[in-house]
Amino acid sequence: MFTKSTSPGLVNGQNPYPNLDFLKQESTSTTAFENTQPSSCWPSLLKKPANTLPNSHKSFFVNRALEYMSKLQTDIFVLEKQPNSVETQKKIRNLYLLKYDIQEVILQNSSTPGAELKALNVLVTDLWNAFRLNSSYQPTRLGLSPLAKWGQGSSAQNGPYTLARPFPTENSDWVQIVSLPGRFKDKGVIGWTCLAHEISHDILEGLGSNGLISSLRQTLLSQLPESTQIELLLKDYFINRISETAADVLGVLLLGPAAGIGLIGYLRSHGNFLSCSDGDPYSTHPVAISRVYLVAYAVNQLFSTPQTTTNLPGAPIQHWNKDCEGMMNEMIPDLGRNGPDVQVPTKLGFVSIPSNTMSSYAKNVVEILVQELRKVLSKTWDDSDNEKVDLYRQYGLTVNASGDSRHKVAAIFFNSLSLIVTPSSKAQEFIGGYIPQLHVDHNDINVEKQKQISVLFRGMIVNLSA
Repeated sequence: MFTKSTSPGLVNGQNPYPNLDFLKQESTSTTAFENTQPSSCWPSLLKKPANTLPNSHKSFFVNRALEYMSKLQTDIFVLEKQPNSVETQKKIRNLYLLKYDIQEVILQNSSTPGAELKALNVLVTDLWNAFRLNSSYQPTRLGLSPLAKWGQGSSAQNGPYTLARPFPTENSDWVQIVSLPGRFKDKGVIGWTCLAHEISHDILEGLGSNGLISSLRQTLLSQLPESTQIELLLKDYFINRISETAADVLGVLLLGPAAGIGLIGYLRSHGNFLSCSDGDPYSTHPVAISRVYLVAYAVNQLFSTPQTTTNLPGAPIQHWNKDCEGMMNEMIPDLGRNGPDVQVPTKLGFVSIPSNTMSSYAKNVVEILVQELRKVLSKTWDDSDNEKVDLYRQYGLTVNASGDSRHKVAAIFFNSLSLIVTPSSKAQEFIGGYIPQLHVDHNDINVEKQKQISVLFRGMIVNLSA
């Protein structure tokens, strides 16, 4: 979000975080309090709007948040009195960002939230409950669903993100904060499917003292192959990125093929989804092409009988979701044979890994993660969920299909996709050429189809917020 200096210290005496002052202005103007001294009146300004939040979240989020914000104010004041350095500026920046997130989630959810935010919270809750209500995993903390907000002001440049542990010093109950860019309020259904990944972070890292993620890491350590140097390298690569890897997989288990195809489309719309190098060797995210393999194999794991692809959208609508599933199955060997070599970072530099080797190892990772997650999750996305999506697609979101917001969002996603897809059996061409058009601007779609997609999206908002 901010331009970060790579220098170990100040550059010509200048602040290496040039947006920090802007963030401070944004933060203090939101609360109408000049940040010159620690004061208890700063969080008190949020108490009135906070009292209008749902009772379930008021006790376990707001009171704790206001207490923690008082501590944040003091911490910021102390840091600002220290000698200036890159490390100090980084700490101040992170505290202001956390302060800003807490302010946003309270102010946006207080009084009368807009229809879009209501709809967003419904989807967050249903994704959360898809795990909590079907899981044997016993958390050591309260299981309230996260609170959603729109990224605004200084955070508008962010993509979707979540704060799985918003109060780092707290060991007791807390409520996570999930943020989606404000540009997704009016269009961009592909961004809504990415919430499955973010809620998966909250589930994997937010439940329990160490989180379910710790157990998955140990399982990968003990079960992933390591008989060759390349396997050892890839084992280390995925385990070091277990948080993002597991969230990609669990997101598909909770939202089905829409989560997998949506994530690929999101990656594609933000750059080359066939990217074979991290750029940043210390990134917590696996390289884009390996994430494509992960979600494609995860979709493949959802169903007992592999589906075959047909021309899209020539098949009857009730089989269209199956075609997407088959398309994912087709994409794996296609990219595995023809994809670029993947540049995996090591301490000594990048090592080139053949695409089929990366694809095969990603399959091992997914199979182990799915097996472990199904030990604690009795219900994952299956054909019964696809049937609900199909009913909503054919008869509208008001039909009694016994589904929840996950099925409705998936239905709108697939209906929107069907408006811009031309029949093609080339999965790589389909993913690369069409899904990005569902992102935000829809610039490459003709005006009439833009209107149709907008109508579908607004219908989803109205239905979910009712």
